[in-house]
Amino acid sequence: MTKLYIKTYLITILLLGLTTKCLFAQEKKQPDSIALSPFFPINAGYALDTNAVKDIKKISVDIEIKTDIPEGYHYCISALNSGFNGKLFHTGIATHTNGIPVKSSNAKDTVFGQGAVFTRWMEGEMNVIKTTGFTETRSAAYVSIRNKAIWNKGRYRITLFKSGYTKGKPIPGQNLKYNDKYPLTEYEHSWITMTVENLDTRQKWLIGSMAFPGKRIDMTPRIEIFLEQYGPAINYGAKNRVLDKPTIYYKDIPKVQLTIGNVAIDGKKQKLERVALRVRKPEINIVKEILNADKNEIWFETGELQEPLSQLKESKP
Repeated sequence: MTKLYIKTYLITILLLGLTTKCLFAQEKKQPDSIALSPFFPINAGYALDTNAVKDIKKISVDIEIKTDIPEGYHYCISALNSGFNGKLFHTGIATHTNGIPVKSSNAKDTVFGQGAVFTRWMEGEMNVIKTTGFTETRSAAYVSIRNKAIWNKGRYRITLFKSGYTKGKPIPGQNLKYNDKYPLTEYEHSWITMTVENLDTRQKWLIGSMAFPGKRIDMTPRIEIFLEQYGPAINYGAKNRVLDKPTIYYKDIPKVQLTIGNVAIDGKKQKLERVALRVRKPEINIVKEILNADKNEIWFETGELQEPLSQLKESKP
């Protein structure tokens, strides 16, 4: 009996030890790290019908922000990024937008608050933009329009539409590469204008216009979405950690819920087919997302530490 008792006791201890080890292994570990600004929690890519993006006149995408965004939080929602005639562009709405005012004599960089951004990559010439607001450029890396657009919780629509044409030498074909150079002073260009509209109040903000080479506008058949937390770095270590830069403790990041969808090209709604989902730093993932295939939209929530890798599910939030 004694030997049997000892044997049973040892087996019980062993099982308890294994069970405890498994339980600890399942716990979500807090990464002891710093996410430097700007931090992009997620990239989502969607394919479009290749026939729908040829010779387009207008494209729009809707954003519904379901939670209030605190005034001091630095947040950007970039819902429509693609390419026109091979030239990559970026659009977004941001809480703390900056730029050089075009009507200012001292031409100093200014943070003017809630606004919208329209950027063309691999371009540094200022003559390809028109705006009454703000601009920013960095050598030949990008040229950008920034302008005021008041937004928070609510429903908004970002629209890009063909608004003009500048004559010049014809572009040799439509399959242009993003780093091909076609100066506005020599080649024909089409002007694309960006607006942001509050769908609840119908107030609309004109952000500005950007020139793209070519008379006909073909869009890359893919839309990229990214969410950005900028300004302070995110501290995933001890709360009282002292750093030489502004930081926000990861548990203090506000939760933001939103949906992005209802993509329309020339008035026709487009079906979104998911291409890829990428979490920039999987070990400090702070986003949840659900693809609603019926509504052709994606639901996001940011601000809370998640499992290291997030899976996209085709269901309603």
